[in-house]
Amino acid sequence: METYTYQLMREIEDEHWWFVARRIILSRLLSTLQLPERSNILEVGCGTGGNIAFLQEYGEVSCVESDKSAATMARERNLAPVLPGKLPNELPGFGHQFDLIVLFDVIEHVEEDGESLNALSSFLKPGGRIVLSVPAFAFLWSQHDEENHHKRRYNRHSLSELVASNGLSLDYISYFNFWLFPLVATIRLFRKIRPYRESWQDMRPPSALFNRVLQFIFSSERFFMGKISLPFGMSLVAVISVRPGVSRVVSVRELAAARFRSVTPSGRANGAIGGA
Repeated sequence: METYTYQLMREIEDEHWWFVARRIILSRLLSTLQLPERSNILEVGCGTGGNIAFLQEYGEVSCVESDKSAATMARERNLAPVLPGKLPNELPGFGHQFDLIVLFDVIEHVEEDGESLNALSSFLKPGGRIVLSVPAFAFLWSQHDEENHHKRRYNRHSLSELVASNGLSLDYISYFNFWLFPLVATIRLFRKIRPYRESWQDMRPPSALFNRVLQFIFSSERFFMGKISLPFGMSLVAVISVRPGVSRVVSVRELAAARFRSVTPSGRANGAIGGA
C-alpha cells in the first residue's frame, strides 16, 4: 500500500464505521475462542496500529509491519512493540510462540499466501489459533483493490482450499459485512464504470449520523460470530489451527532466513503485510 493510504487510514480508523464495526465483530469472535488468560498474541500486518488496543483485552500483543511509515504510526501509539518483517520468510525472531496470531486483511496483499500461513503456523503454541480476515468475491474486484495492491479476493471455497492444502484445520469460516453487502457491492460495481478520481474516496467518513447508523448495522453481525456461518458478505473471516498430530517443520529457507531475524522492538516496522 502507498504511504498516503496509511496516512488516511491513521486519520480515520479510530472513528470510521467500517474499522470500528470490524473491530467489534472480530473482538466478539476472539471472545468465543476460550484463549488462555493473558495470551501471547501476534498481529501480523498491524498497519497503523488501530487493532492493538482491542487485542490487548485478550493478552500481551506483539506486532509485525513491513511498511516503515505505517510502523512508525503504529509505534507512536505506544501500545505494543512493532517489529519489521515480511511474509512469508522475513519474519523476526520472537523467542517464544503464540496462543493467537491474527492477520486482518493482510494475506490478500501477499503473493505467497499459502507459504505465509505455513510459516505462521510454526509460531503457534500447541492448541494455538490463527484468525484472519480477507476481502471476498473476485467479481467485486475494483479500483479499491488495485490501489491497495491486492493480489486476489477470496471466496469460501478458495480460502478453505488454501487452509487445507497447507495441512491446517479450518475451525470456523464465515462471510461478514452481510447486511450492507447489497449496498456496498452495488457501489463497488458502479465504480468499475465510473472510477473515483482520488484514491480511497470510498473510505472517507460519511456524516456523523450516517457513520453511526452504518456502524450499528455492520457491528450487529457480531452476534453471529462463532455460532453460524453467514452465506455471503464483503469479507471472510476464518479461525485456523494446526491439525492434531501434525508437526510444523520450519523449512530450510526459513532456517537460513532466521540468521537475519534478530530484531529489537526499536527496529523498523513491516509492510507488504499492511492492512487492506
